Formats: sequence, structure tokens, C-alpha cells
Amino acid sequence: MLWERFESDPTSNRAIPETAVMGPVDFVAVDVSGSMSSSDLHPNRLSAASAAVISFVDGSALNSPGTHLALLAYNNKVQTLVPPIRAGSASSRFQAALDSLSPGGGTAQGRAMEAVLQWKQAHPKADPVRFILLTDGHSNSGPSPLFLAEKLKEAGVTLCMIGVGESPRRVNEADLKACASMVRGTLQYWFIKDGPDLIRRFRSLVLAQI
Repeated sequence: MLWERFESDPTSNRAIPETAVMGPVDFVAVDVSGSMSSSDLHPNRLSAASAAVISFVDGSALNSPGTHLALLAYNNKVQTLVPPIRAGSASSRFQAALDSLSPGGGTAQGRAMEAVLQWKQAHPKADPVRFILLTDGHSNSGPSPLFLAEKLKEAGVTLCMIGVGESPRRVNEADLKACASMVRGTLQYWFIKDGPDLIRRFRSLVLAQI
């Protein structure tokens, strides 16, 4: 089932389904670890993240409907909730997937990166490809995000890293900055403390597609 609940089983990762995609592709990976239930972002971090992602999908549908969007969620493992589909028809799929989520487990950022890397290796002609990862904590299981970030960059993927929560210290800001790509002189890393700013950041990422 596409919307099955997460379990803390790092061996049960789900690969991104094969699809024929050639044009721009944006992968969005949302942290669903237990701490995403914290209420410092209203009503909680996961709900605020979901609202921001939907604003991104809707903005993409309006401004670049031919871009393909994909949704991943990760805790101790990664799950593909929506494989790459055109932004113009993505909103309802993303909304249903996000509504199905509940926080739990640890944080394995590297597993989300690994899934996107495997997809890119299977689709070498897909370009440009962007990976947007949202997290509220340190990666505490799975493969090294730093190693996989370098592999993604070598494969031509742009990495945008977004930390959320009370303090940048809680997200290992140094590692997220090291993972992030530099685009036209701007490091693609941001730390955000409230829901409206998170929505604004995701909307600005829509404009960066154009």
C-alpha cells in the first residue's frame, strides 16, 4: 500500500518507482521523526512542513506545471509517497500523502539522499534535478549524509537543506551547510523557526525553478 505507516525498520526502505522523466525534477524529503510532533511551529512541525510543501506544489503547478515533483518521507527509513509526477497534477496526491503521516522514529537523512541518488543514476538524462530536504534534528542512523551529498552533487543534483525548530544547534547546522549546494553564490541552506517563514521559503524555491 502506498500510504502505509512508518516503522522503525532501517532495512525496509522503499525505492523510488521507475518513471520516464527527462525534464526538471524536484524531490522533496520531509523528516517524520518523533521530534516533528513538537509544537514550536504551529500546530506542530510536521503540519507546518506539510503546509509549506503544499504551497510549493501549488506554486509549481502555477509557474512551472511541466516540472516533475516527488515526495519522500524519512525517519529511520525512507518511503516514496509520490513518485515523480507533473506539478500540474500533483497537489491532490501530495495532500493525501502528507495527511497520512504521523511522527515517530529517528532521523536518517542519508537514506533519503540514497534513494534520490539511485533514481538519478537510473535516469542520467534527467536534468536539472533538485533535492529539497527538511529536517528538525541530527541524522542519527543510516548512511552518512555528508558522503551521499557529495555523491549527489557529483551526479549533478542541487541540494537545498532546510532546518526547522527552536535552534540551529538542534539540526547540526555545520553538516547541513556542508551538504547544501552553492547556487549563483548563495548557499542553499536555511534555518526557519516559524510556519509563515517556512511557507515563504518554499515559495521562493518555486521561483528558483523558473
